[in-house]
Amino acid sequence: MDLTDYEKQMLDGRFGEGVAEAMKIQVALGEAFDAERMVEISRAHVSFGNFESDIWFVEQLLKGGARCQVSPTNNPLYDSEYLESIGQPDPEEDAMMLMRADKAFREIGVTLTYSCTPELEGNVPRSRWPPIRIAAPSSSIGRRPPWSGTISSSGCR
Repeated sequence: MDLTDYEKQMLDGRFGEGVAEAMKIQVALGEAFDAERMVEISRAHVSFGNFESDIWFVEQLLKGGARCQVSPTNNPLYDSEYLESIGQPDPEEDAMMLMRADKAFREIGVTLTYSCTPELEGNVPRSRWPPIRIAAPSSSIGRRPPWSGTISSSGCR
């Protein structure tokens, strides 16, 4: 990938070990998809949850000094009250995991929306280009999208 001087500095660790680790992952993803370069963004959304691996990863980035340059919105975490109601083995452990996730995401700079629909939380990408128009079969005009009615304030159902 063709990196700018600034991106090379991030990758080389000039801004800390956490930033370098995040850049290694971004560059590896870019190379996997044959990307020529990185692009600037104005919005982001992360699908981190409250899984041990997600929290560990964010905590490692924090220890290395990383912080979000663009504050992303985030997906919902699981509903601990529901899990407790169906006999989840350890609701106290779940509560601790949720608190760890909340703390780590907040510290790294995530805008805590807990929604899988960031566009409904004000996280709408801006485009410098005209919108892409696609052809749709005439039978679909005026019909509700298949995903309508699946969104709640606590996330997706």
